[in-house]
Amino acid sequence: MPEEKQTDATATVAKGMNNQLGLKVVGLKCQFIKHCSKNVKTLSEPDWYAMITNIAVFRDGDAAIHKMSKPYPKYSFDETEAKIKHFHKSKTKPMTCEKIAENGFKCPMNNGTCKSKSPAGLAYLPLDMKDIRKRLEACKITNVSVDDVATMREFSNKFIAIQNKTAETASKFAFIANNKCPRIAGGIFV
Repeated sequence: MPEEKQTDATATVAKGMNNQLGLKVVGLKCQFIKHCSKNVKTLSEPDWYAMITNIAVFRDGDAAIHKMSKPYPKYSFDETEAKIKHFHKSKTKPMTCEKIAENGFKCPMNNGTCKSKSPAGLAYLPLDMKDIRKRLEACKITNVSVDDVATMREFSNKFIAIQNKTAETASKFAFIANNKCPRIAGGIFV
């Protein structure tokens, strides 16, 4: 079955995906991308190409693809670069989860818990409570107000504002922030 060509609307979505945060979100949340990274030495070509189509749409995605592909015993910079260029020239969208499943990968999130149609699409879903908590816990709290305010602003800009800030996400952030660092969260960031 031929890949679907991009329309103006899908081209806009792909252009919007051009960010480093999206690459990180997909790397952290997508079970298929984790599978590809963990099993790169034995990854099938269809899975490798599916991974390429879902990572190449992000800024620095090409470099990430090379980094992920290097452990493959027959890795070739030129062959990898050619596959990346082939995807970009094709103007197709990232391969969907449905197509990836047809190729054999059984996603554990394919039980209704994942709301994305493709791994790259995860970059646009609002963070859930677990994701927000995990990222907030990774923030370095120094108990120096100026530094902590800067940390919380950076967190908010990266993980709240970029993720289609919704009232639900904002209220989750406020709840967690108040419990994690109550002296700086009191209404400053939400």
